[in-house]
Amino acid sequence: MKKNLSKIATISAVLILIIPIVGCGNKSTTPTTAQGEKTIAVWGPFDDQDVFQPIMKDFMNQNKGYKAEYKKIDFSQYDVESLLSLAAQKGPDIWLIPNDWLGRHLDKFLPLPDGLLKKNKKDATTNEDYVKQNFVPVVADQVIKDGQVYALPMYMDTLALYYNKDIFRQKTKEIEKSSLSNQEKQRLTALWEKPTDNWTDIIEQVKGLTIKSGDNIQQAGIALGTSNNISRAEDILSLLMLQNGAQMVSPDQITATFNLPGNSQTGQTVYPAQTALDFYTSFANSSSPNYSWNGALPNSFDYFTQGKVAMMIDYGYRTNEIQQKAPTLNFKTQALPQIKGASQPIDYPYYLVAGVTKSSSNQELAWQLVKDLTTGSANSSYLSASQRLSAKKPQEEVPMAKRSESSNPFKFQGATAKTWYKGRYPQEVDMVMGKMIDRVTVEKMAVNTAVEEAAQKITELLRKGND
Repeated sequence: MKKNLSKIATISAVLILIIPIVGCGNKSTTPTTAQGEKTIAVWGPFDDQDVFQPIMKDFMNQNKGYKAEYKKIDFSQYDVESLLSLAAQKGPDIWLIPNDWLGRHLDKFLPLPDGLLKKNKKDATTNEDYVKQNFVPVVADQVIKDGQVYALPMYMDTLALYYNKDIFRQKTKEIEKSSLSNQEKQRLTALWEKPTDNWTDIIEQVKGLTIKSGDNIQQAGIALGTSNNISRAEDILSLLMLQNGAQMVSPDQITATFNLPGNSQTGQTVYPAQTALDFYTSFANSSSPNYSWNGALPNSFDYFTQGKVAMMIDYGYRTNEIQQKAPTLNFKTQALPQIKGASQPIDYPYYLVAGVTKSSSNQELAWQLVKDLTTGSANSSYLSASQRLSAKKPQEEVPMAKRSESSNPFKFQGATAKTWYKGRYPQEVDMVMGKMIDRVTVEKMAVNTAVEEAAQKITELLRKGND
């Protein structure tokens, strides 16, 4: 996906400026079938037809004279093809987009009709209240604008730590065979049983699990440090910045502020984004004791499935992909490591939201389907078929000290997930985040200079189209 991202982002940037906003008195004609049925079109980038087939069938049984269709478009073409179709008034009635695209496409969505989410006529709950009461907090932060709700979440996914159990087990065997005292063996065996819950101790584990010959990595302790061959590197870096306390953008959302200093608990001036970038890139720095990765290695996901990586960070959907690609790989997932001593965890989300486009000429019925897709029986069917997890409250509540004991962190990390506003050009923002990593690892730019440069470029993107 990253190989085509630059080209896609450039085309999309042009399209978003030239495509007129559709809707409001300029509705398209609803497509009809040969039998005269009106069609409700749902478009998405990830799920196959069989996930939506029973949902569409139930919808048609309940709404005679209407046909519901789901269309999957490859993610690499999704933004461009959708924009072209919307401009031609041939786009979807219901559009599923990644959560961080909503700022880009808000003007193409209708706000939820008043009362859509009420239980009955006496229910005084507003749409905004409903979202805040029923979904994990990060959802409200992204789908509500000026008191209006523009989309609802299909599911919730988060970054987590994947680890190879056999690599950790081999380490404990080496300790057991060593000449250390029994007391020291017990201490170290406990340390190497599985990944720890904080970054400070993770570093010590990485050092012990990385096998290298000079600068050549034969077994990686963790897949971190670069942008070209780390799956979702820009998200991982964003996570680290947030965990270190960076305020990513200004309250008015037109200025990147992650480069600005803050104060530590002891009152010292700190630069959280610099701390995060320096930490992240240290794993690809051959002169750093954290060195465990480099740009010459395969993609982190591929290398992990080959059994050559002790730990990697990725989203929950990867679990099924790993099982399909490497069915014998002995791996587990664990909650994301946190800053040692932090009182509250910070996790990082990725999910699709569903909304009704302004070009839909069956807006009321489309909203009813969105409601069912995100809050009703259709959502239950979708989650079961797609093997995803709900974005609703309450997610499982796990105390900080118990997070690493759970084998399914995706059940509770959504409740503590945070993200940030990327404006109308989220793909370009992600490229800037990746380039910031390259500036340090490839071009050897000073960390503070790379952060300042990235903040300036992202500020330009946030203001682009908002002048």
